[in-house]
Amino acid sequence: MHERYDAASDLEDFPSDEVTAALTEIASDAQEDETLVALCAESLAGIWIARGAVERDVLARLPPWGRREVEQRVARSAPELLASQQDAVAEVGDRDGRTLR
Repeated sequence: MHERYDAASDLEDFPSDEVTAALTEIASDAQEDETLVALCAESLAGIWIARGAVERDVLARLPPWGRREVEQRVARSAPELLASQQDAVAEVGDRDGRTLR
């Protein structure tokens, strides 16, 4: 398991689409080891910070502990990316036309 942890942490340094897809697959699996999910989510956060955008659809699929890792890392390094995330969520309306917050 420690090798998987190391790999999840190291993959941030290889920000290809294939790597982000692999990290997303593991990070969004709530049945996966919590530590591994958190490490994959943290690597995703690093990639998103480097790219200047959080992938909202991926963030929404992460289990709470993975989402927390992303939010903490982005808040430390690029809080403006979270602000744009919150703005996007606030613009989504439900079926009755009310705004979701």
